[in-house]
Amino acid sequence: MICEKSGDGRDDCPKNGFPFEYELIRTRRRTISVCVDRLGKVTVRAPALCADERIFAFLTEKRAWIERRSARAKEAAKQGGILKEAEDGAMFLWLGERVKISLLDCENGAGAARKFTKKIGDTLYLPSENATKRLTDFLKKQAKIYLEKLTKECAEEMGAKYKSISVNSARSRWGSCSYDNKLHFSFRLMYAPPEVVRYVAIHELAHTFEKNHSARFWAIVARYEPDFRQKRAFLKQNAYYMDIF
Repeated sequence: MICEKSGDGRDDCPKNGFPFEYELIRTRRRTISVCVDRLGKVTVRAPALCADERIFAFLTEKRAWIERRSARAKEAAKQGGILKEAEDGAMFLWLGERVKISLLDCENGAGAARKFTKKIGDTLYLPSENATKRLTDFLKKQAKIYLEKLTKECAEEMGAKYKSISVNSARSRWGSCSYDNKLHFSFRLMYAPPEVVRYVAIHELAHTFEKNHSARFWAIVARYEPDFRQKRAFLKQNAYYMDIF
């Protein structure tokens, strides 16, 4: 018997012959689908009254793809050092370089002098109190400074005009351009190397000319980023960056 999604959103499905665990979600839908997220978690969605045997058959058919995709995602996450919260001594990526977190104890006599967040070399110092929030706030601020300067330079090169730039916590998009040319970037984009960040800026600026992904749009991107396909491939292969903090 396949177990259902429990009240707390988790389940421990028996393997039923499969070398992977999965979460099963039954909804009012007509088809079965399977999704492997950026951390390798497998989620199966099926019609409410779908027979277990039909789901098993579907998973058997997709087994090779699921195993391959899940293993690839888990390995990428392991290599990249996925972190959900700031921990002393933990490492994360910033512009493609590894940065070490050093938490400071504000209660050991240092007082206000230690209530700061600052990056020195390859180490980021921050107070241990509300460390993860302090960290993400700091990263957003630094991302805004970096992206404003980079985007301005790229816009001048391209002859593009945009209305404003904002940095958010998006996990599904690296960047976007609104109908009135407001540019939005995820601060998580800053985990990628500088050349990849530049590609995303050029990509969004190209949307100030073309609001689609037509041949004309890609021609604009290629004019200023000839090897854009490699940059796109990098972002796709490293989508787990979206799950850091």
